[in-house]
Amino acid sequence: MERNSAELSRSEFDSCAAPPRAIRCGRRNFEASEIRSPHGFRIGRRRACKPDCRSGSAAARHHRRVGGLIRNRRRRFRRWQPGSGRGAQPPRAGILGEADSLRAAHGKFPRRGGDFCQGGGRLPGSRRNGVGEESAPIIWRSENARRSRPARETGARQWLGRHRAHDGADSSVARGTESRPSGGPRRRREVRLLAPAAWVFRVGVSFRSAAYRRRWLKTHHLHRPVISVGNLTVGGTGKTPFVAYLAERLLSRGRKPAILTRGYRRERGTEIIFIEPARRRAPDPRAVGDEPAMLARQLPDVPIVVSADRYRAGLAAEKRFEVDTHILDDGFQHLRLARTLDIVLLDAMENYDAGLLPAGRLREPLSELARAHVIVLARTLASSGRPGVDGDTQRLAAAERIESIARRWAPQAQVFRAETELAGLRTVFEGVRKDAADFVNLPSFAFSGIGNSQAFFQDLRRWGFHLVGQKVFSDHHRYAPKELGGLKESARALGAEAMLTTDKDAMNLFGIEPCGLPILACSISMRLSEQEKFEEALFCGLGSVPVKT
Repeated sequence: MERNSAELSRSEFDSCAAPPRAIRCGRRNFEASEIRSPHGFRIGRRRACKPDCRSGSAAARHHRRVGGLIRNRRRRFRRWQPGSGRGAQPPRAGILGEADSLRAAHGKFPRRGGDFCQGGGRLPGSRRNGVGEESAPIIWRSENARRSRPARETGARQWLGRHRAHDGADSSVARGTESRPSGGPRRRREVRLLAPAAWVFRVGVSFRSAAYRRRWLKTHHLHRPVISVGNLTVGGTGKTPFVAYLAERLLSRGRKPAILTRGYRRERGTEIIFIEPARRRAPDPRAVGDEPAMLARQLPDVPIVVSADRYRAGLAAEKRFEVDTHILDDGFQHLRLARTLDIVLLDAMENYDAGLLPAGRLREPLSELARAHVIVLARTLASSGRPGVDGDTQRLAAAERIESIARRWAPQAQVFRAETELAGLRTVFEGVRKDAADFVNLPSFAFSGIGNSQAFFQDLRRWGFHLVGQKVFSDHHRYAPKELGGLKESARALGAEAMLTTDKDAMNLFGIEPCGLPILACSISMRLSEQEKFEEALFCGLGSVPVKT
């Protein structure tokens, strides 16, 4: 036989879990009782209607707002959590973190008629014990009980307070079939916190650019034309492969180019290092830097000068090697050296709305594209909508959008599209060239420490490699033997039979013993869709069109 809430005894009322929202049952005649934790602390008060309430036999119902009928002192109870399988309140809900152990009632109080403890035949907060019987409402939950919560319940609570589900996506080694989210609430909070620093950085960059433009700061000129290759972000657009492509184009037209580079993270940072043209030259990457060492192996006939002072390096190259063209690697922001032609690479997969450093990846505002003479959109093949690549339509729209941005900020510049191609494979430690077709169907583990590792992984999938896992390191990362051993263990655990990396990472593996699993370095080249038109713009920008020899 059903009873109204007004007919409940005091002991029956106290056996139910504390309601986290206010209950309205008339205007007056309420009977209060205290709520205490298992440790004896008084954590609140509870009011119930007396049997002689003015509302008579009317059932209790919800108040539309959290009212004062439940005295919510020191935020012991935070919010009403609907459903019968939800988790505990956040730790900040109570003093000494006790609310993390208190479980509020999750059953809804009926609006009309019936017992307020009936939530579909079950008490609020009660659970079935697996035999068809119901256990008592959970008022206290120990720490061990919270840790042993089933996975399905943990997943349902992943966005409640600080209780988040920690799954495999937080691991440093990701499986090849998984994809991580690129943003989220945490990233947005970081951007908001770093927004003032990004504004200060923008002011400094704009003032520096204006100082060189107004000739407050001196710009130095070399005797030979200078071609600058750079970008707007902190790496990852394919500058080094494009520098190699540009040097090959100049050599094919009878030019004698030299490459001026900084040599990031080299040991001797203040000296000028000359890498003489020679066959099979293999300079130490630790002394000259990973990118100059890679270019020296790819371009044996091109002299390379490594120095932070590119003007001084250019003068030395003109005197020592009698070059007629300078290629300034990563020189768009190096305004101290005047250039004849400014080539800027924009990654079609980059988000240029993220902002400037440190909030985003931009080193300069998009308005500085006005200095560029030629703009090359890199990785457009991954954005061309071809099958086999996830999100083809979105990437195609992104490429079109970035091209419109380039034409907006640099209307005078010529825009070209480039594609990344796999030039070949070679073993890292032996230097033996391998056929890519022999490793396409093998399960492989990829790792890289470049500016945009995710783009490299997507290129590998586009080239047909089967990735079972991947690992990302910081740009210009120098690997230790222990790290290489950890990569081997991760690859073997995922069933990989080979490991793939970039030519740049292969330079940073210098001096490490083989780990027992074959490590292959991918040689990446650039191919422009309108190569003849680009060469015409290149040599017209240099001031002369030499006869092809």
